[in-house]
Amino acid sequence: MNKEELKEKIEKLPKWAQEHITKLDMQRDEAIKALNESVDTQTESSFYHEEMLNTGERIGPTIKKFYIQAHKMTVFYAGICIGITCIDDDYIRLSYEEDFGKGHSFSHAVMTPVSFQQLEFRTVKNCRTRD
Repeated sequence: MNKEELKEKIEKLPKWAQEHITKLDMQRDEAIKALNESVDTQTESSFYHEEMLNTGERIGPTIKKFYIQAHKMTVFYAGICIGITCIDDDYIRLSYEEDFGKGHSFSHAVMTPVSFQQLEFRTVKNCRTRD
């Protein structure tokens, strides 16, 4: 349904419904404006994550980047802990194991190159074994 068809349908609704839809549109526009102002005023850093948000700014999701002010981050997912540390603007240290803080050694997680500049990390129990 295009905007003109939608406008025609809204005009056929009772006045209270039209006012309610107008109010909701204004609230959505204000929320989008506040989100964009927050995103636009962030201080860039070495770490960020991206979210695909359906904000209504356009058809489909809009990608927003959220910066994290840190030099070290830990990602825990699927039983794997990955530590990422930025060292003195010189290099990045990547550490991984099955679960940081529980005394496991690094041999409990497996790092496998899978494609150009891509790695997979798996727990030993989630690795395929050859028969």
